[in-house]
Amino acid sequence: MKPGELLLAAVLLSAFLFLAATCPGAEKKLQPSPAGAVVSPPALTREDCNNETSIAGFVHWFILYDSTVRVIGQKEANLLFESGYLPEVMVGDDPAHYSKKFRSLAEWFAIKILLDLQSLKKASQNGFAVFLSRLNRRAARALASAGETAARYGLTGNPFEARQMEKIPSGWRQDKFKKDLLEVNLLTAELKILGWVYHLWFGGWYGQSSPGNY
Repeated sequence: MKPGELLLAAVLLSAFLFLAATCPGAEKKLQPSPAGAVVSPPALTREDCNNETSIAGFVHWFILYDSTVRVIGQKEANLLFESGYLPEVMVGDDPAHYSKKFRSLAEWFAIKILLDLQSLKKASQNGFAVFLSRLNRRAARALASAGETAARYGLTGNPFEARQMEKIPSGWRQDKFKKDLLEVNLLTAELKILGWVYHLWFGGWYGQSSPGNY
């Protein structure tokens, strides 16, 4: 296998490892807090779906303690957001319809989760699973595009770093990679949080004999 192919395989593997967290056999994982105590996500009911404060706190927990979602609060991702790089929202409602001004990527993301849950609060298990499957497919397409670019230009390490971005020719190729990279991370974070809500509401895990996972 060529070096570029190895890198692409590694990128794909990292995403598949995440996706496996919401598939059969996944278990509740507790994360240590900064003080060393073991904590778990707060509960979230269907009645909480219209409560911005509850949703913001729920999302904030994942940004603090979940490695998949933590990137939402990191400087590099927020620099892309502040520069205007945001994926086109293809699944669910666009936060831009809710507000035109967001102070951070985390704030934008919290509104995205709020809008998702408002649309899903009355969903059946099958309807919820279908929504997650649509997110899953969208993430896979963005991942394939970003992975192909990373392999072509020999990116290694953290792709958010400027020195890695600079390996890609400036212009539309670099712009597309930035959008794809942010989209992959946002969608996988969205899947992680909504996958947990699916577990809270229905038991089991998304992908485990789920009629919507196709």
